[in-house]
Amino acid sequence: MSPASENEPGNSSAALAADVDVLDAAAAEALLAESLATNVDEPEPDLPPITTVEVDGVTVHHRDSGHHVSGPTYVLVHGLGGSLANWEPVWPYLARLGRVLTPDLAGFGRTEAEAGRSAVGDNVDLLSAYLDVVDARNVVLVGNSMGGMISLLLAAKGHPRLERLVLVDAVVPFGPKARPNPRVGLTFALYMCPPLARFVVPRYVQRRGTDQMGLDGVLVVVADRRRVPRWVWRRAVEEARALTEIQSAVPSLVRAAQSIVIAGASRSYRRALAEVTVPVTFLQGDADALVPARGVRAALARVPEWNYVEAEGVGHVPMFEAATWTAAVIAGRIRGNITNM
Repeated sequence: MSPASENEPGNSSAALAADVDVLDAAAAEALLAESLATNVDEPEPDLPPITTVEVDGVTVHHRDSGHHVSGPTYVLVHGLGGSLANWEPVWPYLARLGRVLTPDLAGFGRTEAEAGRSAVGDNVDLLSAYLDVVDARNVVLVGNSMGGMISLLLAAKGHPRLERLVLVDAVVPFGPKARPNPRVGLTFALYMCPPLARFVVPRYVQRRGTDQMGLDGVLVVVADRRRVPRWVWRRAVEEARALTEIQSAVPSLVRAAQSIVIAGASRSYRRALAEVTVPVTFLQGDADALVPARGVRAALARVPEWNYVEAEGVGHVPMFEAATWTAAVIAGRIRGNITNM
C-alpha cells in the first residue's frame, strides 16, 4: 500500500494497513492510547452519498463503498436510536480493506418501518434479505448495541454470506450482572408501557429540542465527550433533524426498545450464543453505562471460544471515542480473551 498522505485518517505508525496483521498486547494497548488521544482531531471523512435499495417492500437507506477488488464486505449495523452515521468514524479505515455497507434499520435513520415493523425480529429478517439484495460477499457482520443483538440472532440462524461476526457493546442475555444504570433501566421500563411512552417521549423531545436531543444521543453513549471528533457532534444534530421527518419515529423506537427487553430475557436468546458457528469477536468498552462490562463477561462465559477484547475507559459506542482502535478490532488485528470473571 502506498504511504498515506498527511491529511489521511490514521496516518501514524499504528495506522491500519491493507495487509492486516495481528498486534501483540503491547502494540494493541499503544494503539488504543493513541486513538483515544488523537480521535478528537480526526478530520471528517469523505463518504459516498446515502442512497436507497428496496428490500422486501422496505426502502432501506444506506451507504455503499462499492465492490472491492479483494477483501471482505463489512456490514455495519447501528443500535437503538442510532443510524448509519454512527459508523462514519471507522469508514475510512475499513474502506481500505474491503467493501463497506451501512444500512439504516427499519424505523431508524431515514428508513421508515412498514406497518410498525421495527422490532428486533423484524430487523433480523430485513438484514438477512438486505445481504442478498446488495450482493454482499464474504461478510463480516458488525453490530453495535441492538444492532449486535440483531446481528447475533441472524448469525445464529445462519446465512451463507456470513463469514465472521463482530459484536460491539452488544446487548447480551439479561442477568443479575447485566443490569444497566438506574436511569437507563427506568427509560426501558417506560418503553415497556407503549401508550405511556408514546405520550411522554414526544413531549420530552419537544422540551429538550431536536438539536439538543442529537447531542444527548452522543453524550449518553460515550465515557469522555472530549474524545469525540467535532464533526460527529454536527452529524448527530443532522441525524436528529432528519429523524423528525419520519412520522413513525417514536412508535418505531418504542416497539424496538420493547422487543430488546423481551428478547434479552428470553431463553432462545441465551441459546443463540451457542448456535453461532462463525468466528466471533466481542468488543466491549469497560465504561459502558448501557451494557455493563461485567454482565457481558458473565454472559460470554458460556462461549469461551469467542474472542473478547475490552477497551479501558471507553463507553457504549467505541467508534465515537477510539475510531482507529475500533476499526483495528473489526478488521481482526486485535485479539484478546475474557479476564476478571
